[in-house]
Amino acid sequence: MFNILLAYEVLDEVAEYINTHQLDSEISCQVNTLNLVRDFNLEVDNGGLHQFFFNYTGDHSLETLSALNSVGLLEHARHLSSAIALFPSAKVSKHTNKRREVLNKLSIKHFQKLDEQIFSLESEFDEFLLKYVNSNLKSILIKIEMPKDISKADDAFRLKQYEKVVGYLDKYKDCLPSSKLTKLKLALKKCESK
Repeated sequence: MFNILLAYEVLDEVAEYINTHQLDSEISCQVNTLNLVRDFNLEVDNGGLHQFFFNYTGDHSLETLSALNSVGLLEHARHLSSAIALFPSAKVSKHTNKRREVLNKLSIKHFQKLDEQIFSLESEFDEFLLKYVNSNLKSILIKIEMPKDISKADDAFRLKQYEKVVGYLDKYKDCLPSSKLTKLKLALKKCESK
């Protein structure tokens, strides 16, 4: 079981990997959602909703609202929605300077009330994050790493390096495509017969 600091560390590592590698859209979407939720929490914890809108995260306020809803952090989403409603016509500019001009005209007291409500939900966020990492990160990591390991296993199989094939594929035995599972079983038999 992850603790909360380790969960944040793992998320940072995954985000860095995803930013430097081209991945399929399903994984990118999952991680983008998680990054929006994480960035919302970090900004609000550090300086409140005002800071969330002031910084680059404000560029993605509607996407963040959607992300909070999609992962089930409905109270957080409700408070962000209330903050968005403080903007004229409930529209937050993606242009930083325009958004900051509007922020300077809004009463910080409105944001502070919403901040207090969000702060009271901190344990809920941490519970969500731990649950998400425990239930979803393994599948994300498998989708990232398994194709590379399958390619390495194919090369090792061609070279009759069966121990390497087992090393590359055995950890995925519960989710391998059937042709690769067959290759793993053959490699295991070859290793046993030595």
